[in-house]
Amino acid sequence: KKDVKLVRDIVLRGKSVSSSRPVGEEDGDTELIDMLEDERSGAAVEGDKQWFLETFCRHVEENWETIRAGIKLREKEYVRIFLTKDILKVLKIDGNGNPYPKEPAGDEGFYRGLEPCGETLYHKVFYEKYLLRAFMERPEDFYEVYVKLLRKDFDFSDKFIAQILGKDKATVSRGGRSYRNVMEAFYKYYLNSV
Repeated sequence: KKDVKLVRDIVLRGKSVSSSRPVGEEDGDTELIDMLEDERSGAAVEGDKQWFLETFCRHVEENWETIRAGIKLREKEYVRIFLTKDILKVLKIDGNGNPYPKEPAGDEGFYRGLEPCGETLYHKVFYEKYLLRAFMERPEDFYEVYVKLLRKDFDFSDKFIAQILGKDKATVSRGGRSYRNVMEAFYKYYLNSV
């Protein structure tokens, strides 16, 4: 109960971070990693997505039940789908922003970093409908998320997420802001507890 109250308080205190890019626009999507600063050094962490997502996903795996208890059902839906999107963008897109052209398709180093918590990510956190739209064949586990080709026409935009959720784009954009606030709150909590 004490942990649940702590997490709930963290989420409620989460504040949005200003950005020069509009939130929710397809070609101006603001990802959590682009907004955060490392409070220990004041240095931006935008170039180190692998470190951030590996660390954060490990904490998500260890504390998923607490996270679920500390956020509303609607927020949990957005946390799952946007976190899935963030991981796929790093894992499946090359340095030029294109899906890998052949199998195995993905960033192997990043996959290896996430592999220890891959089962939790795949079975508890990843948004299944999003994964089904992302791949030609249904991935059976986290390894197959790494190894299978992303659809060439796959769209990471809020508009595409809105189609999957059956909601309008403005609602999804607000959900994206909520997701970033939740992630920022958890990130700062874990950063300060290291």
